[in-house]
Amino acid sequence: MLQRQLNMADIEKYAHQFAYTVCHQVYSQKERLSGQEIVALPVEKQVSLLAIKNIYLRWQAETANLRSPFFDYSAPEVQKALISFMNVLSKHISVGRKHFEPLLAEAVQETLLLTLAPAKYFSDFFAAKKHAIAVETDLKPLLKYFKTHRKLIDELVRRMQATVSPLSIPFAQELVQQLAQQKDLLDNEDDVINSLNRTLPLDKNRLATIASPESSEDPLDFSNDSINKMVFEVSKMSFGVENDEPENSPLHPEDQPAVQSFFQQSTPNKPVFQPKPVQQEEPKLVSLNSKFATEPEQKKPSLNELLAQQQAKAPTVSDLYRNTKLRSLSEFISVNHRYKFINELFNGSAEEFNEAIAAIDRCPDYHSAMMLIRQKYLPKYGWDFSKDEVKEFYELIGRKF
Repeated sequence: MLQRQLNMADIEKYAHQFAYTVCHQVYSQKERLSGQEIVALPVEKQVSLLAIKNIYLRWQAETANLRSPFFDYSAPEVQKALISFMNVLSKHISVGRKHFEPLLAEAVQETLLLTLAPAKYFSDFFAAKKHAIAVETDLKPLLKYFKTHRKLIDELVRRMQATVSPLSIPFAQELVQQLAQQKDLLDNEDDVINSLNRTLPLDKNRLATIASPESSEDPLDFSNDSINKMVFEVSKMSFGVENDEPENSPLHPEDQPAVQSFFQQSTPNKPVFQPKPVQQEEPKLVSLNSKFATEPEQKKPSLNELLAQQQAKAPTVSDLYRNTKLRSLSEFISVNHRYKFINELFNGSAEEFNEAIAAIDRCPDYHSAMMLIRQKYLPKYGWDFSKDEVKEFYELIGRKF
């Protein structure tokens, strides 16, 4: 996929207008929305999934903040009570318009960025972590919230799992950049654009210029997910309601009054949708842990197998100098690694290797170094990102900047 220049101002404007349009309709009949009702919103499914994701991340942040200098939160009795409390709380999502409308706008922006520029979406996601990427805690717990470009995301996870964890941010970013070039891993973006268009018309060409099978996981079940380290075990909690993916039918033009294109209206002067009666029926609240209890788990390598894999590999550059901030690549690379890089990455040309290292050292920042590599060396040598030498080379560059 070609790199795109996104018009973030128009994307943000569209997202807020979209959120206003939807919230004007759904909150005309009630004051608060449950998790079940958010999942069932008559909008593009990726939008509602990302809205739930953002609630989940806020839930994680709240649980991680349960600390006190006056009480022992690590006591077994306290942990047991907290787990019970959070399990009950997780089944009672209840959001008013004041807080949901900006959260929905955020989900629309994410959906457009994920759809139109998946490499940028995940590069920004990795950069926001500000630490090495551990796929088991940083990415896998969020998979249930991604529908668009799911083949790309699954392949990204597979590649990351095949690499010694954690991964440096530069390597993770470069990996997703390379995978996004494979068109067979990408969904037809027009499917998402057309779905959004049914709620609020938009012009894709105004949002960006040239410069997946759905997961069976439950987006409302936060059990077995662990992103932040907490005093008590979040993995023992459940977060969800029954029937998390009810059938929904995005509103089609024939079901609603004529709506002007988003780009032809600057302010929400009048409601777009006529309110429809909503059947007031409380969803049955149940824990979803039991729902997936019988699902077969993927076979994981044993501890002995993992140790054997680790012992089979010699220490890498990143193992030896993981916390070192590099001032100059040329001064840091050992003779052994220099030999490996020359032979594996530069087809045995010491001259090309020395020129590349000197050029990277002269780059003012990480972005400039990556552009140099993508334009000059990747097309020439076609580096295989499954090789340890490639991973180590990118990790070195990441520590340089």
